[in-house]
Amino acid sequence: MGFLDKLSIRISGYDRKGYDILGYDVEGFDENGYDCDGYDRKGYDADGFDRNGFDKDGYDWDGIDKSGKNAESR
Repeated sequence: MGFLDKLSIRISGYDRKGYDILGYDVEGFDENGYDCDGYDRKGYDADGFDRNGFDKDGYDWDGIDKSGKNAESR
């Protein structure tokens, strides 16, 4: 059947749900949709910030955009 040991990991290295022994799918995302660094498929973490610390609207945690302007001043 292509299964090895009790973990039900297939010869391909992925279980029946498509995850490897570390819990990641072939694209490197876990069952919650996050990669090993904690970012989702769109590149945002659980708090909604990208790897550079900005949210989808371009503001950081303090509400400052990349040019240094505050979100309330727009």
